[in-house]
Amino acid sequence: MKQPEGYEEGDQVCRLKKSLYGLKQASRVWNTCFTSFPKEFKLQPSVKDGCLLFRETENDILIILIYVDDGLVCCNNKQLMNDVIDHLRKKFEITVMDPNCFVGLQITRDRPNKIIHISQGHYVKKILERFELQDAKTESSPMDATQKLTSDGLKGQEDPITLDVPYREAIGSLMYASVGSRPDIAFALGFLSRFSANPKEAHWQAVKRIFKYLKGGE
Repeated sequence: MKQPEGYEEGDQVCRLKKSLYGLKQASRVWNTCFTSFPKEFKLQPSVKDGCLLFRETENDILIILIYVDDGLVCCNNKQLMNDVIDHLRKKFEITVMDPNCFVGLQITRDRPNKIIHISQGHYVKKILERFELQDAKTESSPMDATQKLTSDGLKGQEDPITLDVPYREAIGSLMYASVGSRPDIAFALGFLSRFSANPKEAHWQAVKRIFKYLKGGE
């Protein structure tokens, strides 16, 4: 680490006593720091995902989700949840808000019917604008079942020209929506991702169809 401006002394470097954002080891240091907290509440990491911590007893269920420096606390015991949040406040500088949004997911709760609805309307609107499809007509399905796509484009209408379009970026943007709240586009997206190396016009139109489909359910 370079010496701060105004404090230069010879050809020396600084030794960090604490981690800083942006360093290679920053995420590991943060993880080590945070994992000491769950032990005090006897929380266990999920076998499926280490970012999901939970504790289940005869009367209580406590779940904590961590994504980088964003977190979500769920509990059927309000007092226990407040104890956890108060304990977090003592260890970390946190802001407590209603769980209306988490890692880009919009969360709507219907308490009387015990229903939770998850969506990504803001994200979908953002990627539609990014790829200039905000004014496009909507589609009723993510894929046209009558079309047969090959590596050279539409079967019977092969196209030798590889397009210079943000095909990979579009696939990546759609992938985030697919994993988050729209598994209904997963098949079409997985199929079209095969053509990322040499996309043809037919492939690009098929990708844009998924955007138009999402726009219909925005």
